[in-house]
Amino acid sequence: MTGQLLWDSDQPVQLAMLEVLVSRELVMVRALELCRLLNKLLLALNAYHLLA
Repeated sequence: MTGQLLWDSDQPVQLAMLEVLVSRELVMVRALELCRLLNKLLLALNAYHLLA
């Protein structure tokens, strides 16, 4: 019974930690997408300069 009570009182903390991890993961994904976009832009610029 006490284990269940401990789990219940602990749950908001665990959920908050999970939310932090998920939001951090989302930030990493966004940063990765941004890097890919920047990479494409740089490749396009490079190709443009080679052709010009």
